[in-house]
Amino acid sequence: YEAHSTRLKQKAKLPFPGQAGHAHNNYLEHLASLGLFGFTTFILFLFFWGLEMWRNFTPLNQVFFAFYINFLASGLTQYTFGDGECLFFIMACYTITQVINLKQSQRDVVTP
Repeated sequence: YEAHSTRLKQKAKLPFPGQAGHAHNNYLEHLASLGLFGFTTFILFLFFWGLEMWRNFTPLNQVFFAFYINFLASGLTQYTFGDGECLFFIMACYTITQVINLKQSQRDVVTP
């Protein structure tokens, strides 16, 4: 959306046509920027991340699941994926939950 906002503001003769902006919503921003395919990919990423944490609901994953729910809710009023610091933290949390899930799945495998 941000890449197109200046052009749209100029076309509609809105004030401050040279200033770009973004939707203050993770979901709308991805839909407007990436289209239906990108939006669907983003939703699937969020769905499978939550599903993986839910299936391996360890005490540490419970902490990250609370963060995940907060991230989903705050995404309705903030565009956190566009901010480098927020995205770095989100991806760090995602990576940690993947390591937890990997360790749990390795413990679940029965060796002969």
